[in-house]
Amino acid sequence: KNKATGIAVCRAAKGEDVAISGISGIIDFEKGKVIILTVPDIQGGGSSQVDLKKLKKKAGLHQAVGSVGIEALAAMHRAGIEPRYTCGVTEAAIEATHVGLTFAIVCSQDAVPNLISRLKAENIGYQMDDLSL
Repeated sequence: KNKATGIAVCRAAKGEDVAISGISGIIDFEKGKVIILTVPDIQGGGSSQVDLKKLKKKAGLHQAVGSVGIEALAAMHRAGIEPRYTCGVTEAAIEATHVGLTFAIVCSQDAVPNLISRLKAENIGYQMDDLSL
């Protein structure tokens, strides 16, 4: 395994920030992935055509959950879920995966191609799950 070391320049309690000097080595993170939970766009019925039980179950598995598209946000609200991210969702997901986290995005069908394109450009793995009824 990779090893990184450094020396704390003062005392700090657990959870506090502290300055570090004499840093050597690199901490390698295993990349996380993005879970894309697709919902129909308005032409496909929007949030009224979403399996809300499945949405609750799938979104509930992840701490970091964002919504892309008004239909996605409406579906989350109908399921009683408040997304943690509604702006800059794709960028937040990309940053999260760089430190090994899995990020779920509830995404309107019409926004999926742009999302996937961006993830591929960043070489980030993703998995899709359709939440349509």
